[in-house]
Amino acid sequence: MRNIPISLIITGIAVPGLLVWAQSSRVETFERGFRPHVSQGHFVGAGSAIRPQRKTFHINGIEYATWMMGDAIESSPDWTPSQAPPLGFAQLEVIARRELAKVVTNDASWSVTSFQLQSIPGREAVKWYFLVEMTPFWEPGPTPTDSSHDSFCVGIDLSGKPGRIGRSTGENQWNILR
Repeated sequence: MRNIPISLIITGIAVPGLLVWAQSSRVETFERGFRPHVSQGHFVGAGSAIRPQRKTFHINGIEYATWMMGDAIESSPDWTPSQAPPLGFAQLEVIARRELAKVVTNDASWSVTSFQLQSIPGREAVKWYFLVEMTPFWEPGPTPTDSSHDSFCVGIDLSGKPGRIGRSTGENQWNILR
């Protein structure tokens, strides 16, 4: 009989203590909102949106950049390496030249130096975009700095839509050309 009141006292102290100890603090709850959480094989929460993919280049010493916006990539078709690419190199060059003509007066003197197929990190390799790089024919060999070497880049999603192109107006500030 004596054991019953002692066990009730211990239970009365231990259970509320465990409940208080098991609760997460406001700081933990707040921080947990910023951490990625895995749900059905995808990251969800604040980091689930595709971040814009940016690549910089220079023309006549002026810094430019091309962006593939997350919503454009998200709305473009899925693709896996077992499938044929949805766009051919000739189509990509036509799109890139159209975009280059918005920045330079004579796009005929530029040649394609690379076609790249880029995947979006953390997207199970189903969201991709192309990056087309070009340089003018007259460019000399290696130069001391990238800013003195003319080049052009444009991102193109898998449906054939080009990314944005902007001209630098300051540190991390861009004037979107279109």
